[in-house]
Amino acid sequence: MQNIYIQGKKNEKTTWWQNFINFVQQKLNRIKIEKIGDNNYLYIVSNLYHKNTLKKLEKKIQKKQEKEVQLIFSKEAAFLKKQWKGRTVNLEAFKKISLPFLLEYILEQIQEKPQTLLLQDIYFCVKNLNEENKQVIEYFLEKVKTVNIVTTELKSFQKFEEKCGQEKGIWITVSNNKRKSLNKATWIVNLDFSAQELETYQIHRQAVIINCTEEKMKKEKGFEGIMVQSFDVNGYSSICKMLEGAFTSITLMASQFPLTLDYEENVRKLKQMGVNIRNLIGINGIIHQKELLNAKKFLTNKNI
Repeated sequence: MQNIYIQGKKNEKTTWWQNFINFVQQKLNRIKIEKIGDNNYLYIVSNLYHKNTLKKLEKKIQKKQEKEVQLIFSKEAAFLKKQWKGRTVNLEAFKKISLPFLLEYILEQIQEKPQTLLLQDIYFCVKNLNEENKQVIEYFLEKVKTVNIVTTELKSFQKFEEKCGQEKGIWITVSNNKRKSLNKATWIVNLDFSAQELETYQIHRQAVIINCTEEKMKKEKGFEGIMVQSFDVNGYSSICKMLEGAFTSITLMASQFPLTLDYEENVRKLKQMGVNIRNLIGINGIIHQKELLNAKKFLTNKNI
């Protein structure tokens, strides 16, 4: 059996594709429509056996395809991969949006309430004070006890430090001492340092490092902490489940996530979508709960 999967937004205007949908529904009764999100629908057309019919549909849809519509043939693997590999996926931005979920997941794995995070300091390794990075930092100002910024661009971030103090009444620390800045840090978030740049800093051997860049970090000799390179997620749409194995779950999720310029809005949308962290991925694969429990005393300043 051949199936055609269409994911798109319903539109009040009648399009050629909707006319085709109506025709098949009326004449063949072979279309199933499943709602998979806000105004998003999955169209499944079954029992189209003739290969030439499928090819004609493919060419026609590729030619007249609207932005809100995507066609996937469930048994046409090459076409499926081509469609998704052509997408622009901003993994780094998606990782940054997922930070609250990652931190909460780690605390749950070591059997601590998320509120415990309020007692912790967080360190951001960041060079660029662009709007994206600024909003990430501002989001955490009221979520943790102290926000610390480690940067090579001291002047830019010192102005940001003064602004936070004057407008929000919240003071952050800005530094770039390669020997002292991170040597006592518990939670480290790398927003845009390269692997080579991060290696120049002395880091506590039991720290948790969450890497938001796509560059693979290197675990230095003697480092016994947790280095989160990526993660697996649950909660993406039905159409994405067909692609598991060909793409990572985080890529699938990031490819369909509607990014906005508002960080808090992005976090809210991700929560609404029901996204849950499934696994943490380190340098050598999945990070198991046992590894996190071994770091519990250092992460929470409590006895196991």
